Amino acid sequence: MNGLDVLSNVSRVSKEELKDIWKNVKKNHELLESCSKHDFQLIDEKRNDQYQGRCFKYRCTRCQGELDSINVSWYKKGLEHSKQ
Repeated sequence: MNGLDVLSNVSRVSKEELKDIWKNVKKNHELLESCSKHDFQLIDEKRNDQYQGRCFKYRCTRCQGELDSINVSWYKKGLEHSKQ
């Protein structure tokens, strides 16, 4: 049994679906890494009951990479700090 088998058993997500998720994660990471300066725009707002709040999804208009609102917030704080 390998890690993929264990993760599939624990999550009850098929190995094929886990492979697709990982492929999409890697593609999104490559898009984000390729961009010299992101311009994030809100694309989706969903109720996230696990955290009893809202989860916002953003997409960069330049590279098409996607992040959640927390990561976008830290990205913007980093830009502000670099100006000082």
